[in-house]
Amino acid sequence: MHLAEAISGPVGRGFGEPHRLPRSYPTHRPGETPGIRTRSGGQEHVVGAVGGKERVVVFDVMGTLFDLERVRRSLVDLGAPPAALEAWFQRILHEAATVTIVDGYRPFKELAASALKTTLAQLGLAAGRTEPLGALAELDPYPDAADALRQLREAGVRIMALTNGSADSTEKLLERGGLSELVEEITSCDEVRRFKPHPAPYELAIQRVGLPATFVAAHGWDVVGARAAGFDTVWIDREEHEWPFPLDLPRRAGDLADAARLILAAAAG
Repeated sequence: MHLAEAISGPVGRGFGEPHRLPRSYPTHRPGETPGIRTRSGGQEHVVGAVGGKERVVVFDVMGTLFDLERVRRSLVDLGAPPAALEAWFQRILHEAATVTIVDGYRPFKELAASALKTTLAQLGLAAGRTEPLGALAELDPYPDAADALRQLREAGVRIMALTNGSADSTEKLLERGGLSELVEEITSCDEVRRFKPHPAPYELAIQRVGLPATFVAAHGWDVVGARAAGFDTVWIDREEHEWPFPLDLPRRAGDLADAARLILAAAAG
Protein backbone atom coordinates (compact mmCIF):
# COMPACT_ATOMS: atom_id res chain seq x y z
CA MET A 1 0.00 0.00 0.00
CA HIS A 2 1.36 3.42 -0.94
CA LEU A 3 1.42 6.24 1.55
CA ALA A 4 -1.37 8.18 -0.18
CA GLU A 5 -3.65 5.19 0.24
CA ALA A 6 -2.94 5.05 3.97
CA ILE A 7 -4.22 8.54 4.68
CA SER A 8 -7.66 8.76 6.21
CA GLY A 9 -10.28 10.55 4.17
CA PRO A 10 -10.47 10.85 0.39
CA VAL A 11 -7.42 9.71 -1.56
CA GLY A 12 -5.38 12.66 -2.70
CA ARG A 13 -6.17 14.86 0.27
CA GLY A 14 -2.98 16.51 1.49
CA PHE A 15 -1.15 15.77 4.71
CA GLY A 16 -1.95 17.75 7.79
CA GLU A 17 0.64 20.16 9.05
CA PRO A 18 3.33 18.50 11.18
CA HIS A 19 3.24 19.14 14.91
CA ARG A 20 6.07 21.64 15.21
CA LEU A 21 7.32 22.82 18.55
CA PRO A 22 7.89 26.57 18.92
CA ARG A 23 11.51 27.13 17.94
CA SER A 24 13.59 27.64 14.80
CA TYR A 25 11.69 26.61 11.70
CA PRO A 26 12.60 24.22 8.88
CA THR A 27 12.33 25.65 5.39
CA HIS A 28 14.27 25.75 2.14
CA ARG A 29 14.21 27.34 -1.26
CA PRO A 30 14.26 25.46 -4.59
CA GLY A 31 17.68 23.98 -5.20
CA GLU A 32 18.77 24.27 -1.57
CA THR A 33 19.32 21.48 0.91
CA PRO A 34 16.62 21.56 3.60
CA GLY A 35 17.88 22.91 6.91
CA ILE A 36 16.84 24.83 9.96
CA ARG A 37 16.89 28.57 9.35
CA THR A 38 17.44 30.88 12.26
CA ARG A 39 17.96 34.61 12.46
CA SER A 40 20.52 36.44 14.55
CA GLY A 41 22.07 39.84 14.09
CA GLY A 42 19.68 40.51 11.23
CA GLN A 43 21.13 37.67 9.16
CA GLU A 44 19.72 34.27 8.26
CA HIS A 45 21.78 31.17 9.01
CA VAL A 46 21.28 27.55 8.04
CA VAL A 47 22.19 24.82 10.51
CA GLY A 48 21.73 21.09 10.31
CA ALA A 49 24.86 20.05 8.47
CA VAL A 50 27.57 17.80 9.90
CA GLY A 51 30.76 17.57 7.91
CA GLY A 52 29.07 19.57 5.16
CA LYS A 53 26.18 17.09 4.91
CA GLU A 54 22.74 17.66 6.37
CA ARG A 55 21.82 15.16 9.05
CA VAL A 56 18.49 14.48 10.69
CA VAL A 57 17.85 12.05 13.54
CA VAL A 58 14.34 10.79 14.22
CA PHE A 59 13.71 9.24 17.64
CA ASP A 60 11.03 6.88 18.84
CA VAL A 61 9.58 8.18 22.10
CA MET A 62 8.22 5.64 24.63
CA GLY A 63 10.91 3.23 25.74
CA THR A 64 13.57 5.05 23.72
CA LEU A 65 13.68 8.64 24.99
CA PHE A 66 11.42 7.91 27.98
CA ASP A 67 11.84 5.20 30.59
CA LEU A 68 8.81 2.97 31.22
CA GLU A 69 9.82 2.01 34.76
CA ARG A 70 7.17 4.31 36.28
CA VAL A 71 4.54 2.24 34.45
CA ARG A 72 6.12 -1.00 35.64
CA ARG A 73 5.96 0.20 39.25
CA SER A 74 2.32 1.13 38.78
CA LEU A 75 1.51 -2.39 37.61
CA VAL A 76 3.47 -3.96 40.46
CA ASP A 77 1.55 -1.78 42.92
CA LEU A 78 -1.63 -3.44 41.63
CA GLY A 79 -0.20 -6.88 42.39
CA ALA A 80 1.15 -7.69 38.91
CA PRO A 81 4.60 -9.21 38.37
CA PRO A 82 7.30 -6.93 36.92
CA ALA A 83 7.02 -8.67 33.53
CA ALA A 84 3.42 -7.45 33.25
CA LEU A 85 4.75 -4.30 31.58
CA GLU A 86 6.12 -6.31 28.66
CA ALA A 87 2.94 -8.41 28.51
CA TRP A 88 0.79 -5.27 28.35
CA PHE A 89 2.88 -3.59 25.67
CA GLN A 90 3.06 -6.73 23.58
CA ARG A 91 -0.73 -6.86 23.67
CA ILE A 92 -0.90 -3.19 22.65
CA LEU A 93 1.36 -3.96 19.69
CA HIS A 94 -0.82 -6.94 18.72
CA GLU A 95 -3.90 -4.70 18.82
CA ALA A 96 -2.11 -1.96 16.86
CA ALA A 97 -1.09 -4.43 14.16
CA THR A 98 -4.62 -5.82 14.01
CA VAL A 99 -6.42 -2.49 13.61
CA THR A 100 -3.83 -1.41 11.02
CA ILE A 101 -4.25 -4.57 8.95
CA VAL A 102 -8.06 -4.52 9.02
CA ASP A 103 -8.23 -0.73 8.46
CA GLY A 104 -9.95 -0.14 11.80
CA TYR A 105 -7.62 2.46 13.28
CA ARG A 106 -8.13 3.59 16.87
CA PRO A 107 -5.85 5.99 18.77
CA PHE A 108 -3.09 4.60 20.94
CA LYS A 109 -4.75 5.64 24.20
CA GLU A 110 -7.81 3.52 23.36
CA LEU A 111 -5.70 0.48 22.52
CA ALA A 112 -3.67 0.94 25.70
CA ALA A 113 -6.85 1.02 27.78
CA SER A 114 -8.39 -2.09 26.24
CA ALA A 115 -5.12 -4.02 26.34
CA LEU A 116 -4.65 -3.10 30.00
CA LYS A 117 -8.06 -4.57 30.92
CA THR A 118 -7.22 -7.87 29.27
CA THR A 119 -3.72 -7.99 30.77
CA LEU A 120 -5.00 -7.37 34.29
CA ALA A 121 -7.84 -9.86 33.87
CA GLN A 122 -5.43 -12.56 32.72
CA LEU A 123 -3.39 -11.95 35.85
CA GLY A 124 -6.47 -12.31 38.05
CA LEU A 125 -6.45 -8.61 38.97
CA ALA A 126 -9.20 -6.00 38.85
CA ALA A 127 -9.61 -5.20 35.16
CA GLY A 128 -10.99 -1.73 35.81
CA ARG A 129 -7.86 -0.26 37.38
CA THR A 130 -6.41 2.60 35.33
CA GLU A 131 -3.36 3.74 37.30
CA PRO A 132 -0.89 2.42 34.69
CA LEU A 133 -2.58 4.58 32.04
CA GLY A 134 -1.98 7.63 34.18
CA ALA A 135 1.65 6.61 34.60
CA LEU A 136 2.11 6.77 30.81
CA ALA A 137 1.57 10.52 31.01
CA GLU A 138 4.24 10.90 33.70
CA LEU A 139 7.18 9.08 32.15
CA ASP A 140 10.66 10.32 32.97
CA PRO A 141 13.29 10.69 30.25
CA TYR A 142 16.28 8.40 30.49
CA PRO A 143 19.08 10.12 32.44
CA ASP A 144 21.25 10.44 29.32
CA ALA A 145 18.47 11.73 27.04
CA ALA A 146 18.98 15.48 27.43
CA ASP A 147 22.76 15.33 27.08
CA ALA A 148 22.55 13.05 24.03
CA LEU A 149 20.02 15.27 22.26
CA ARG A 150 21.95 18.40 23.20
CA GLN A 151 25.16 16.91 21.81
CA LEU A 152 23.42 16.25 18.50
CA ARG A 153 21.84 19.71 18.35
CA GLU A 154 25.14 21.41 19.11
CA ALA A 155 26.67 19.50 16.20
CA GLY A 156 23.96 20.91 13.92
CA VAL A 157 21.82 17.79 13.73
CA ARG A 158 18.06 18.26 13.42
CA ILE A 159 16.03 16.18 15.88
CA MET A 160 12.52 14.87 15.27
CA ALA A 161 10.21 12.44 17.08
CA LEU A 162 8.05 9.74 15.47
CA THR A 163 5.53 8.16 17.80
CA ASN A 164 2.64 5.72 17.93
CA GLY A 165 1.14 8.03 20.55
CA SER A 166 -0.59 11.33 19.92
CA ALA A 167 1.31 14.51 19.11
CA ASP A 168 -0.29 16.34 22.05
CA SER A 169 0.61 13.70 24.64
CA THR A 170 4.13 13.49 23.23
CA GLU A 171 4.60 17.23 23.40
CA LYS A 172 3.49 17.17 27.05
CA LEU A 173 6.00 14.41 27.81
CA LEU A 174 8.79 16.37 26.13
CA GLU A 175 7.88 19.51 28.05
CA ARG A 176 7.56 17.66 31.35
CA GLY A 177 10.93 15.96 30.78
CA GLY A 178 12.76 19.12 29.76
CA LEU A 179 13.37 17.92 26.20
CA SER A 180 10.96 20.10 24.23
CA GLU A 181 13.60 22.68 23.32
CA LEU A 182 15.76 19.95 21.80
CA VAL A 183 13.13 18.35 19.55
CA GLU A 184 12.09 20.31 16.49
CA GLU A 185 9.03 18.40 15.36
CA ILE A 186 6.68 15.55 16.28
CA THR A 187 5.11 13.21 13.75
CA SER A 188 2.33 10.95 15.04
CA CYS A 189 0.87 7.80 13.56
CA ASP A 190 -2.53 9.46 14.05
CA GLU A 191 -1.78 11.49 10.92
CA VAL A 192 -1.74 8.43 8.66
CA ARG A 193 -3.98 6.18 10.75
CA ARG A 194 -1.44 3.39 10.56
CA PHE A 195 0.76 2.28 13.44
CA LYS A 196 4.45 1.58 13.17
CA PRO A 197 5.90 -0.65 11.81
CA HIS A 198 3.56 -0.08 8.83
CA PRO A 199 5.51 1.87 6.17
CA ALA A 200 3.16 4.88 6.21
CA PRO A 201 4.40 6.61 9.41
CA TYR A 202 8.04 6.26 8.40
CA GLU A 203 7.30 7.46 4.87
CA LEU A 204 5.54 10.51 6.24
CA ALA A 205 8.55 11.30 8.42
CA ILE A 206 10.87 10.87 5.44
CA GLN A 207 8.68 13.15 3.35
CA ARG A 208 9.11 15.83 5.99
CA VAL A 209 12.81 15.48 6.78
CA GLY A 210 14.26 13.96 3.62
CA LEU A 211 17.11 11.48 3.39
CA PRO A 212 19.72 10.72 4.59
CA ALA A 213 18.21 10.48 8.04
CA THR A 214 18.81 8.17 11.00
CA PHE A 215 16.08 6.52 13.05
CA VAL A 216 16.83 5.55 16.66
CA ALA A 217 14.69 3.15 18.69
CA ALA A 218 15.00 0.69 21.54
CA HIS A 219 12.55 -1.73 19.86
CA GLY A 220 13.75 -4.17 17.24
CA TRP A 221 10.40 -4.16 15.41
CA ASP A 222 10.56 -0.36 15.10
CA VAL A 223 14.09 -0.47 13.74
CA VAL A 224 13.08 -3.10 11.17
CA GLY A 225 10.18 -0.95 9.99
CA ALA A 226 12.28 2.19 9.74
CA ARG A 227 15.08 0.43 7.87
CA ALA A 228 12.64 -1.05 5.37
CA ALA A 229 11.31 2.45 4.68
CA GLY A 230 14.77 3.81 3.90
CA PHE A 231 16.14 5.14 7.18
CA ASP A 232 19.62 4.54 8.43
CA THR A 233 19.03 3.00 11.86
CA VAL A 234 20.49 2.62 15.32
CA TRP A 235 19.08 0.04 17.73
CA ILE A 236 19.45 0.74 21.46
CA ASP A 237 19.79 -2.64 23.16
CA ARG A 238 19.32 -1.71 26.81
CA GLU A 239 15.91 -3.40 27.07
CA GLU A 240 15.97 -6.26 24.58
CA HIS A 241 19.68 -7.12 25.03
CA GLU A 242 19.75 -9.46 22.02
CA TRP A 243 18.63 -8.59 18.49
CA PRO A 244 15.15 -10.18 18.25
CA PHE A 245 14.96 -10.85 14.49
CA PRO A 246 16.64 -13.33 12.11
CA LEU A 247 17.61 -10.29 10.01
CA ASP A 248 20.80 -8.31 9.68
CA LEU A 249 21.85 -6.63 12.90
CA PRO A 250 21.67 -2.83 12.64
CA ARG A 251 24.14 -0.47 14.24
CA ARG A 252 23.88 -1.12 17.94
CA ALA A 253 24.14 1.25 20.90
CA GLY A 254 23.96 0.64 24.63
CA ASP A 255 22.13 3.87 25.42
CA LEU A 256 21.22 7.26 23.97
CA ALA A 257 24.66 8.73 24.63
CA ASP A 258 26.25 5.83 22.75
CA ALA A 259 23.76 6.31 19.89
CA ALA A 260 24.66 10.00 19.62
CA ARG A 261 28.37 9.14 19.45
CA LEU A 262 27.75 6.58 16.70
CA ILE A 263 25.73 9.04 14.64
CA LEU A 264 28.23 11.88 14.96
CA ALA A 265 31.18 9.60 14.23
CA ALA A 266 29.50 8.29 11.09
CA ALA A 267 28.65 11.82 9.92
CA ALA A 268 32.19 13.05 10.52
CA GLY A 269 33.62 10.10 8.57
